Amino acid sequence: MKTFELIARALQEQSIVDGNCFACGRTPSSGAGEHVMPKWLLTRNSLWNSTITLLNGTTLPYSQLRVPCCKRCNNGFLSRVERDAQAIFAAEEVKGADNVLVLGRWMAKLLVGILTKETKLYLDRRDRSKGFIVDARFLDNFHLCHIILQTARKPTTFRCLHSDFPFSLYWYAVAGTGDDNFDFITDVFGNAVAIRVGRLAVVFVADGGLQMEVGAKGPHELSGREVSLRTFRELVIRIFYKSQLRDATHFYINSETPSAINVEQISVSPYTGLIPGTVMTQIFRPWDNDEMASVLANMLDGAGNFRPG
Repeated sequence: MKTFELIARALQEQSIVDGNCFACGRTPSSGAGEHVMPKWLLTRNSLWNSTITLLNGTTLPYSQLRVPCCKRCNNGFLSRVERDAQAIFAAEEVKGADNVLVLGRWMAKLLVGILTKETKLYLDRRDRSKGFIVDARFLDNFHLCHIILQTARKPTTFRCLHSDFPFSLYWYAVAGTGDDNFDFITDVFGNAVAIRVGRLAVVFVADGGLQMEVGAKGPHELSGREVSLRTFRELVIRIFYKSQLRDATHFYINSETPSAINVEQISVSPYTGLIPGTVMTQIFRPWDNDEMASVLANMLDGAGNFRPG
């Protein structure tokens, strides 16, 4: 089957409900499944007993954050995605467009993996009639994440309107972290995720690259530079808030041959229309400093640390 057919099958509601491979929709292996947070990361950062906070406020150990996966995907393209990402975090530096694409694929896998897991966890364990934390149909909102991840299956040509790839990605070298060498936080409604492993910190938004349109270096043009840990966390909040202001999507024409994939953005399709009083398309709702401050307060505690999630 072609890659786009595999994506469509993986995102079918019944496939998710049946617990098929999250990456292709095939029958999963009989093993433990794919670790969303890879073993190399759990070991490097001593995270086996650490927990992630889910959308319903409950916690789950990273070691149990596993999703159904078939051997072909697990031992094939997903293994390459993990290996390539591990090498970048070991080097603690992002070198060129190839590294950006590797990280974009890996970060997309984190988002898809976490949400897939939450389709199998009850919203209220005491009252299973309330269903699961995430409805299987919600994963269709992450179709672009699947495309980004699964371009690792074949050589891919990207033709995008705002940057090299159909996502926004910023990275930072975080100074003075000491023993505090890991951060992880998601914003599923903004299709965004941020992670810090050692000195290297990365923020990813599956937005077609719209944030790159307004700033290829991100807030304050700091991407690629050394920043303090507190500054990194505040940058994440700004990027996440911007992702929530997105007021447009893209129209794509994608194609595939047996040996290659082509991903092409044709146009930006606004949800609202034009910026009031202008002839310019509105791709983000207006920035509101008070709303931004509220997001900041909700995501950072009094010490400037990310709240669990």
